[in-house]
Amino acid sequence: MPILAKVASLVERKIVMMSVLLFVGTFTCASLWNSHVFHKYVYGPYFYDESHYINLGQSGYESTPAAFHPLLSLLLSWIQPIFGIENYLSGRLLSFTFFILSLVALRKLLLHLVPSRIAALFVLLFALNPFSIFHALVYPESLFSLLSILLLLVILLFIREGDWKNVVAALLLSGLMALCRPTHLGLGASLVGALALSQVFIRDNSLARKRGFIILTVALLGTLAFTAAYFRYIETVTSDFFSAMKSQEGFGRKWSFYWEHFYAPKTLNGSDNIFAWEIQCFYLPLIATGIFASWHSFRRQLQGAAFYIFWICVLFAGAHVGANILTHPRFYALGRHVMSQPFLFIFLAILTNSAPRTYFTKVGAGFYVLASFVYLTMTWERFAKGSWIG
Repeated sequence: MPILAKVASLVERKIVMMSVLLFVGTFTCASLWNSHVFHKYVYGPYFYDESHYINLGQSGYESTPAAFHPLLSLLLSWIQPIFGIENYLSGRLLSFTFFILSLVALRKLLLHLVPSRIAALFVLLFALNPFSIFHALVYPESLFSLLSILLLLVILLFIREGDWKNVVAALLLSGLMALCRPTHLGLGASLVGALALSQVFIRDNSLARKRGFIILTVALLGTLAFTAAYFRYIETVTSDFFSAMKSQEGFGRKWSFYWEHFYAPKTLNGSDNIFAWEIQCFYLPLIATGIFASWHSFRRQLQGAAFYIFWICVLFAGAHVGANILTHPRFYALGRHVMSQPFLFIFLAILTNSAPRTYFTKVGAGFYVLASFVYLTMTWERFAKGSWIG
């Protein structure tokens, strides 16, 4: 057993490298099974929204809908001349670089919240879930993940240590997130919700409540200020301040209440998707909220900075669930919007740390990692076929 313990310890320390290698392994397996995977990734053509982000970097909003926020395209326009290769390949390499950095940051954040073994498990699950394919494409998921994790980390550090440099960092990071993806509603709601809950549940730590109020308010202001600046810029192009929000309707979203999601949710990938990843995204935030509300021992354990991180993550993931209930008749991109982001995995790691660990839970975790590897490999094949994957 000492040998197994040493192996487990090594895996925990090298989990980022292992996650990257396994991610690349899914691509390699898919390429060996279908040579079109490698060819399409290296030689193109564009995959759905990739063309919008690349065109945005080349010609601005003259030919690109305002629904696509500019940060990734701006960075791509800067680095593409350095790489000297096709825009789509340089963009994919840039996204993959952000993905690796986000894994490093996620491990660092989780080690502040849970034991190293649980941190390693959820870094691995984040890296291997089927929608992590977008971290290697010209989509803003990997950049947004990195910014999100860094924001959560500076929130945690400020609440615990009180260093005011983290407040400045929170302002900038939340603003950059707003320029990366349309997050002003989701992030704003999660910050306000976490603040409101802290006033009810954090009673014995007035310093944590004070610091939490300061840094979450600053993050909220950063989100709103940078979003308003972006909307104002779009107004100079389209003569409509709310053009960025209205252009979402061109992608199949319409305000309504699609109550059938609760009892007959329909996934994108069809009957072969036995794990129903999109449905997991739909119900897990609701389950986490219910567990928290009823689990008194867990509620007592979750104090200070961990309380804020947990609830920001639950509410942010839940905001995407709400957006799908109110704007789309299917789980159109719920898997990508939730599972390609770290919030779901962070609050599940915190929940797992509070749950009893048995032999069956360990076997179940291993099986879930294996299933993730298999489905990510299958997703690469769908990518090669040009199938819509989220």
